[in-house]
Amino acid sequence: MRYFVPKLAPGWIEDGPQSQRADHLGGWPWGLPVERWPVCRHCGAAMSFVCQLAHDPDRLELGGEGRVLFVFWCLRDPGTCAVWEPDAGSNAVIVLKPEERTDAPSEVAEVALLPYLQVLGWSEQDDGVAAEQAPEFFDEARYLALEDDSFRVMPGTRLGGAPFWPQATPVCEADPEWRLALQLDGGEWLASPAPSADILGCTVHFQHDDGSHSQVDPLTPKTYAPRQGVLVVDDGSWCVDRFSDFTVYVFLRRGHDSAQGRLCMQR
Repeated sequence: MRYFVPKLAPGWIEDGPQSQRADHLGGWPWGLPVERWPVCRHCGAAMSFVCQLAHDPDRLELGGEGRVLFVFWCLRDPGTCAVWEPDAGSNAVIVLKPEERTDAPSEVAEVALLPYLQVLGWSEQDDGVAAEQAPEFFDEARYLALEDDSFRVMPGTRLGGAPFWPQATPVCEADPEWRLALQLDGGEWLASPAPSADILGCTVHFQHDDGSHSQVDPLTPKTYAPRQGVLVVDDGSWCVDRFSDFTVYVFLRRGHDSAQGRLCMQR
């Protein structure tokens, strides 16, 4: 099956008003009316914005041109609200039509921000899984029995394709009414070389092949930079931690004029 991998860039280094109307992860959503901002059913806090992605007939079918998918979950007190449960009311998947959106970024007070990553483009790949094999990835017995070296189902953020299960067992069962549209990784690896700490505006943690660690702090921290900094390994690649070791799956309901979504997680 085809899937699409984003090319990401650290949008927070601009350190000014967010200008990304297109696909992006973290930061603030663009075009979401403030009154549509979801609130956690458990604690009553405004949820944190995770990502927004636009309709595309190949990558992300949302039922019509101009529609945008928004994903949220509660980060007010991590571990308290059941963000991993699809129906607990602590996460939200929203699809808006063009006429339902504004033309400005949406901001609310006292909400935890995730690092703002711009999507510069998408690369198409194939995981080697036939469409008729997809249900096997949601059935524990059948999934564990899969033996095909041609599969290239990998971790990481992507649209479409078969799911990668970190625990090697499915977190949910197949449902013909729902299709997996999006997989999100808790840490995003970006292409080398990593910018300097001063450009990034956050601490850069270096992890060396000999097991040692070092770090460089910025002269001036930037407003929307990752609070925990970024990690750089010896080959020059670097990681932005977004939500620890969770992998997130967003499903969309098939055949509905108003696209409906639901979310689950595994770590």
